[in-house]
Amino acid sequence: MSLEVIVVIVFWVLVSTFYQWLSFSACAAITRQLV
Repeated sequence: MSLEVIVVIVFWVLVSTFYQWLSFSACAAITRQLV
């Protein structure tokens, strides 16, 4: 694999992980406000 492909894969994994953490935090905050 070329270096560009590795960089794109690593970047995509980081973005998807950050997005999942962000949505989980938002759901937790909404649940905390409702309860």
